[in-house]
Amino acid sequence: MYITKKGIFSANALKLIAIIAMLVDHIGFAFVDMFTPLGQLMHFIGRFTAPLMCFFIAEGYYHTKDLGKYKKRLFLFALISHFPFVIEGMLTKPPLYFEAGKLTINTELFALNTSVMLPLFLGLTALDMLKSDRKTGVKAISLIAILILPLYIPKPIIHRTAKNIQSPIQDNISIAIK
Repeated sequence: MYITKKGIFSANALKLIAIIAMLVDHIGFAFVDMFTPLGQLMHFIGRFTAPLMCFFIAEGYYHTKDLGKYKKRLFLFALISHFPFVIEGMLTKPPLYFEAGKLTINTELFALNTSVMLPLFLGLTALDMLKSDRKTGVKAISLIAILILPLYIPKPIIHRTAKNIQSPIQDNISIAIK
């Protein structure tokens, strides 16, 4: 049980809060314009999910009996959940499409569009690296690599909901048709 100033939350209560917050966020993305006050409120509520997931990853790190199996399972689910994101990206925007009279290549398909499972796995790996007995130089280089990698994971939600905003890492390549 987790004790707060106002009472006691069980792990299951915190998980239920995370599930409800995530559901509200996903309903907001699916059915409510993100630039309306209701859309903003729904996305704000959904932002409680990530800190709770990170909390449970850290709890899992400290309470697991076999860290190697825990990391393998998390990586396996990250790998399994990756493919629906790629397929969803192909369904919403094909590999080649016309936009404003230009043939455009969808470079999002070549990027690492993935679910939250990969960043959670990277966080667990960083925590494991930080607590390891490895030499300081190896530890520092590994941690820097783990922290930089998520910067190159584009946010596909931004491309779908705010068409005028483009990722600095990933721009569409346009070829003018004459």
